[in-house]
Amino acid sequence: MAYPPSTRTYIVARDVLKKGTDGWEKVVAAFGQDILQADLGEVDRTRLGQIVFSDPAKRQLLNRLLAPYISCGIFWEILKLLFLITLCYLSLRWTSGRSPLNRITRGLE
Repeated sequence: MAYPPSTRTYIVARDVLKKGTDGWEKVVAAFGQDILQADLGEVDRTRLGQIVFSDPAKRQLLNRLLAPYISCGIFWEILKLLFLITLCYLSLRWTSGRSPLNRITRGLE
């Protein structure tokens, strides 16, 4: 399913906090087990939000911990989009007969 870029960014940021990821481990180490949901062990985003939005220093800490992972995830999303754009461009060139490969294969017929 295709999501708008802002939604994909949100998904990247959410995925960084999934249980077992490096981001999850760093956040749990910094903020303690109290931010975890009792039943699943996932980060309780509401509880974490209450902590970080009430204390600017903790919000900065969270940003420092997760920024590298979020940046990397966004980078990969951009690469995926560029790959898709390239595929679309090449397929349009191929079907329009403007591809250099079309000229080569025509000579082989």
